[in-house]
Amino acid sequence: MKYRVAVETSFDAAHFLPGYKGPCSRLHGHTYRVRLIYQGEIDGGTNMVIDMSELKADLRKITDEWDHRYLNDSLVMPTAENLAVLVLNHLPPRVGSYTVRVWETPTSFAEASNE
Repeated sequence: MKYRVAVETSFDAAHFLPGYKGPCSRLHGHTYRVRLIYQGEIDGGTNMVIDMSELKADLRKITDEWDHRYLNDSLVMPTAENLAVLVLNHLPPRVGSYTVRVWETPTSFAEASNE
C-alpha cells in the first residue's frame, strides 16, 4: 500500500516574466506557498512513511534561498512551474516519489512530480 505525507511552507519573493505579454511582465511579488508530498510505503521499523520534520527541513533548505529575494537574479524564467521543478530536482533521492506544488496566489498553482 502507498501512503502520502505532505508538508508546506511559504516564502515571499519578487519577480517578473521576461517576454510575457501581460501584467506579469512587470515587477511584482507573491507570497508563494509550497507543498511537498512524499509517497512511499510504511517503514516497519518506524511505522512512518518518512519523518515529517526531515521532509520539512529538506523543503525549507531550498525555499529559504528564495525568501525575500528577487527571483530573476538567479532564475532565467521564474514561473511557478520552474520553481516546482527546481524544488523537485534539489530534493535528496529516496525510495519513494515526490510531488511539489507551488502556489503563486491562493487560487493558482503549478505542480511537478517524479512519479
